[in-house]
Amino acid sequence: MRNRNSKEIELTDLEIRSGSSIAIFVHWSKDDVISKHDIDLINSLALEFEKVLVVRNLNKSDNNSNTSTLDFKKNVSFLHRANVGYDFGAYKAGLNFVRPVSSSLNEILLMNNSVYKLKVSLAPLMKKVRDSNFDVTAITNSLEDQNHLQSYFLHLNRNVIDNSDFWDWFENLNPSDNKRETVDQLEVPFAQKIESFGLTTGALWDFDQVLNFYFSPSASWLLTDFRLDEGWIRSIALLLRGEVVNPTHYMWAHLLELGCPFLKKDLLRSRDFNVGIETWSRYAESIEIKELVIS
Repeated sequence: MRNRNSKEIELTDLEIRSGSSIAIFVHWSKDDVISKHDIDLINSLALEFEKVLVVRNLNKSDNNSNTSTLDFKKNVSFLHRANVGYDFGAYKAGLNFVRPVSSSLNEILLMNNSVYKLKVSLAPLMKKVRDSNFDVTAITNSLEDQNHLQSYFLHLNRNVIDNSDFWDWFENLNPSDNKRETVDQLEVPFAQKIESFGLTTGALWDFDQVLNFYFSPSASWLLTDFRLDEGWIRSIALLLRGEVVNPTHYMWAHLLELGCPFLKKDLLRSRDFNVGIETWSRYAESIEIKELVIS
């Protein structure tokens, strides 16, 4: 099918009905091209949400029409903006766009394209997310800097949507073009700010849970498997000293073993981690998924 929603859309084009769900998916790439894998990820979201709004952080203003030749589900629409403010700038743009119809929404997902999807379907993940007891549910949290939700996947339930303080806070955000400032001033304090509104936050695969699995007999074969990889050795030493690491980097295999369907893209793009990432393909659920990742 050919997508017809490649232009800047109007709010009425989303056709939001009472009880709707929407995923706000932030896309960025150096060349403004949406990869085959990202298309598959977006279409997988389209099977789980009634609407998917892809907010494209564009580097060039004249690149907003190439979605017209790509195959997207009919419930996928696009909002184009300049690449300003990283993910939180795009999350803000998407939330501001849907706020006028928020009373009709039951759930909102904020997600970016920093991950590869290694499972065919996102249905098992979304069941876990929707069954969560948290108002804001992330996939993972990190203890780096301080305990915080990792912002590549943030699910908001109806309690959040009905909270005017949440909307006002996001509307008044001033996202920075400095990545470190964005992490320090927005991602790290995000959960604390949300909880100040009387809401609850948490991760499906909490760091302490993953850490317990990391050193458990059930995962001992992973430590043996990656014993010669410098990054694993370094991370083990840090953890044994009571220090923390980014779980999506240094516990990637443990997260996948526990059922997480995502792998961070930067693990495959950088040679600096040395965490046995060469074995990632054994977690791809199908040959098609593997081919999409390496394409």
